[in-house]
Amino acid sequence: MESVDTDVRKLAPNLRLIVECLRPHIVPHKLQKLNVRKTFFLEHDLGKNKEGKDRNFSEFVRFVLTKSGAIIASKSPSTASLTTISQPNVPFELERDIFLRGKDRFWIETELLNNGQMPLFKVTTEQGLLDAPANLTASKMLVLKNQQADEERRIYFYDYENLDEEQSYQPVPVDQISYDWQIDADKKFVTRFYRKQLDQWLVLVKKNIHLASNKTMKLVLADSYLEARSHFVKDQPGVNEEGYARFADDYYTLYGRDAKVEHLTDAPAEITVSPLDIVELFATLANVPTKGRIMIRGNTHIMNISYETATAKHEAFIPACDHDGQRDATYFKWYVPNA
Repeated sequence: MESVDTDVRKLAPNLRLIVECLRPHIVPHKLQKLNVRKTFFLEHDLGKNKEGKDRNFSEFVRFVLTKSGAIIASKSPSTASLTTISQPNVPFELERDIFLRGKDRFWIETELLNNGQMPLFKVTTEQGLLDAPANLTASKMLVLKNQQADEERRIYFYDYENLDEEQSYQPVPVDQISYDWQIDADKKFVTRFYRKQLDQWLVLVKKNIHLASNKTMKLVLADSYLEARSHFVKDQPGVNEEGYARFADDYYTLYGRDAKVEHLTDAPAEITVSPLDIVELFATLANVPTKGRIMIRGNTHIMNISYETATAKHEAFIPACDHDGQRDATYFKWYVPNA
């Protein structure tokens, strides 16, 4: 089982919105069980500080509620990462941008989602957020009460302006992107692709996501199928001309009647991405109730997936990467808060 399924339809609207927006960014359940969380996030060398000491940071997901209503999630301090931008049907009413405390985001991901404790908790208010107590630095909060024990958990949000410049860097996509290809799909196709390719990739790699051979996956759009080439070993027997050992028959998903591919330019319809940027995103598309069609678009630098749930319209942006797992920042920029 790739994750602990939680029926989000049973959640209060505010918690459901947060869960649906955060879900594509969590560490997959299979990897969480194997205790390989550290290798799921890249290390970033930010040079030296004023004292001449090296500044090495492990990336993490920052979850932002903006005063405009949009919800943004991407990895800091990356220059490019899986980024989701959601436009809620009922946005949180805020005077300035706020971000979810990392400790609380970790708790939602590990305890509520991956450990399946979501049914035990109920929020005290089903709409919006509460003001945090005046003696705290946090500005907003959400209170969850355990229905089987006499305890509560407070989820805190802080003003984005509390972050210094070094800590605040996180990527968002640029305003204008031209795509070379697109797949107009329904949920059945996306689910089939996830089950056959990405979930099986997790089974095959197990805890070895840190190996060089597992840093990339190449998605190739043929006329009748979507192929996911993986296990890049190069110069070894049995690999294709690009160096992938897993390709062709067992690694493609036919479009059928549930997907239509369209070439928008003469450029090759393919992109190389980090599997870790797409595996939980597609798990979300497969397991969370969605509405209508799912549009997948891309070029050699970036892939975009747009979809809708009962709470919001979502867009996910996935950067391309090289065989070392370094992401392509061509179509990303620095997020500016309260703009």
